[in-house]
Amino acid sequence: MHAGCGKNATDVLLAIEAVALSHSGMAEVFAIATSDHDFSHLALHLRERGFDVIGIGEEKAPETWRRACTRFHEIGEKAAEPIAELATMD
Repeated sequence: MHAGCGKNATDVLLAIEAVALSHSGMAEVFAIATSDHDFSHLALHLRERGFDVIGIGEEKAPETWRRACTRFHEIGEKAAEPIAELATMD
């Protein structure tokens, strides 16, 4: 599928797919990997509908993005825990 043109065309398509999944009942948890705040509104929208949203990003990720998620996992050299532990987090 062609994502269209423009800086945020792919972001828009990903957001549409996430909302469609939330309405289909085919997902219980969403994991969104980014280090900027572009998906903050999507994360809040999903959480308002009862979904857990795991944010994954680098140390530079803004606090607005981190707070929008149910929980946030930092990746990179200074990460507190290995990414493999995400699967076992409650």
